[in-house]
This record gives sequence, C-alpha cells and structure tokens, in this order.
Amino acid sequence: MKKINASSDKKNREEGFLPAETLWRAAQMICQKGMVVPPIDAEPAPLEMLGLTVGILRRRKHISHSQFAQKIGCSVEELLALEAGLLPAKDLAKYLPLIINEIEVPKKFLQPLFQNIKFA
Repeated sequence: MKKINASSDKKNREEGFLPAETLWRAAQMICQKGMVVPPIDAEPAPLEMLGLTVGILRRRKHISHSQFAQKIGCSVEELLALEAGLLPAKDLAKYLPLIINEIEVPKKFLQPLFQNIKFA
C-alpha cells in the first residue's frame, strides 16, 4: 500500500475531519487483521450494515469519532474499521454492549442486524 498525504490535512483541523495519518493507520490495521474489502458493487454484508448503522446513529447524536472511540474504549482506527464493516466480528463483539448503551438504541432495533453475524 502506498501512503498518500491528503492535501487538506493541515487545513482541516476542525472537529469532524480526521487526519490522513489516522486513516492510514486504520487501513493498515484492517490489512493486518486479514479483512478483505469487498468489491464496490457487492451486496452489503451484515457487518457493513451494522457499521453503517452505528456511524449514522453516532452522527445523529453529534458525537465525533474521537469522542465515541473514547467512550467505548477503542481506538479511532478501530472505530473507522467498525463503521466501514471491516472490523472482525470477534473484535466488534467486545464493543457492542458499550455501543448500544452509548447511542441509546434499544437492542430490539439492532437485533435483526446481529442475526447473520458470526461472533466466534
């Protein structure tokens, strides 16, 4: 993988913009864990749907990546992988109870997303 610095990196230090270095570390972590990025035209996998749902709910609560990662006890890189559906299910399982409590969504609403995920 070749690292490319974002031209906007130094300009966007506001909350809501992540530095390119954080994104780079997240990509490296995903590769190290052996996760395969599915093709763009593939149907969303259950982990992707769950990650997208978590990301949407986090943004609706106006919680930044860094604030949310701190509240659930993970790194920003792990949160980025989680929201992209690229965090292994076994790693995701340890954060789920904290995520559900933090975004204050009843488990019954997220239960359909859990049915097809193997947490072994």
